[in-house]
Amino acid sequence: MIVVELPTIEPRSEHQDLRLLHAARDGNLNAVTVLITEAVDVNGSDAKGDTALTYAAMAGHPTIVDTLLRAGADFRMVTTDGWDAYHVAMFYGDVRGEIMSPYDEIMKMLIAHGYDPKASR
Repeated sequence: MIVVELPTIEPRSEHQDLRLLHAARDGNLNAVTVLITEAVDVNGSDAKGDTALTYAAMAGHPTIVDTLLRAGADFRMVTTDGWDAYHVAMFYGDVRGEIMSPYDEIMKMLIAHGYDPKASR
């Protein structure tokens, strides 16, 4: 099992709702589903531009990634450092040059939803 240290979620403003970002990062599918039904913005980002989708990809939660994609999460969104969900999964899943599970599954899922890894960013 891969243990990754995830970055801290930093709000853009004092009153920003960060529940979906925390739920996605923590792998809480029930909370993610409830927040989506409450119409929380699936593309909302923190101060670094990380979205629920990028946090789920970082943390290796394919079910959360799939749920967010089906709810309209935009895989083309990039962080302030230029990272998108695909490249985040590639980075966090890389162990000695090999992409480990579940990150390989997340990358395939993003491609299945239309992400083109060969397109320029």
